[in-house]
Amino acid sequence: MNKQVIQAMYSQVTSKDAIRPLLVGVHFEKERCYATNTRILVVYNEGSEKHDGLTLNSQGEEIQGKFPDVDRVIPKKMPPKKVSIDLEQLYRACTWYLRSDLSTPEDEVLIENVALRIVELNHLLSVFKQGKALSSMQMYVGDPSRPAVFKNQMFTAIIMPCNINLEWVDTDPIPESRRTISYANLINTFAFEGWKKNKPEQLDWL
Repeated sequence: MNKQVIQAMYSQVTSKDAIRPLLVGVHFEKERCYATNTRILVVYNEGSEKHDGLTLNSQGEEIQGKFPDVDRVIPKKMPPKKVSIDLEQLYRACTWYLRSDLSTPEDEVLIENVALRIVELNHLLSVFKQGKALSSMQMYVGDPSRPAVFKNQMFTAIIMPCNINLEWVDTDPIPESRRTISYANLINTFAFEGWKKNKPEQLDWL
């Protein structure tokens, strides 16, 4: 088991809402473990006999209760469209975009007519990166109202889509307003501007 992956699941996937304490933890089985915040779900195909059946917080303390049945959420059949994109590049583009002055937590990227919140997509890709799985991960999409699915031998993950108005895609950004950007536009903008510093670093004035 890769502890960096587990750490990323705690920091990137688990809920930060104490109202739903079970979702603050990672649930362990003998051959897998998983976490969700209801918007994204990651199943990591490594488990723990020692912690089998337990939901643990990041300090290793047990959280009482029955964790949601993730197998009911994951589609039994993969969505019909396999998306051929460079997830390593997408991860770098999302990371850069989220540091830009115009980004908001609600901004979305449109991939094959499925709108995904950029901050949530970045969280998901961060977990895959810790598992060195970005290059082997396959992405599947279908109905714009259904979750996108990511899968390889190490992970199965889903991310819920957002409702969008296609007329808003790639319109001029308005400060502090939700924005929908196409995948092509995100990648092209990153390619042209990704070398720039988006925000000054501490003591940049020295």
